[in-house]
Amino acid sequence: TRRRQGFLEGLADHDPVVPALNRRGFMRGLETLLATGHGDGALVLLHVAGIEQMRQLQGMAAGDGALRHVTAHLVGSLRSSDPVGMVGGSDYALLLPGTELGAARDKVREMMERINQQPFYWQGEVFSFALFSGYHVLQPGENAESALAAADRARRGLPG
Repeated sequence: TRRRQGFLEGLADHDPVVPALNRRGFMRGLETLLATGHGDGALVLLHVAGIEQMRQLQGMAAGDGALRHVTAHLVGSLRSSDPVGMVGGSDYALLLPGTELGAARDKVREMMERINQQPFYWQGEVFSFALFSGYHVLQPGENAESALAAADRARRGLPG
């Protein structure tokens, strides 16, 4: 029973399409990190432009394949201690504990280059995607929702 319960709890926190946490699982991990008082590091919000259009033109299977392609590059570029979450549509959240803002920007730039150097192929066509990023340096005493909202504002170019 415990094993089954653990399995079901794991399913509740993971995205069904890509090997990443879902929003619930990611936010729970972020909230836990912030609650421990060791919430230093960077939170990155990435929007992958082009996947929704691809899904509309090529179908859901193509869109899901593109998401898996991008996720594989993100996860493969990060430390195992850096959670990756799908927080909606084609939006990813990356938690980089103990990482300063400059290093986070460098890491995301490196990931973007890697994704662009290895485009996604679907039924003989090549697809590339644009990534838009927002960064937030974690602050003592904040909660997960406010941190994610700050990264989202930064991604959209809005004032803090």
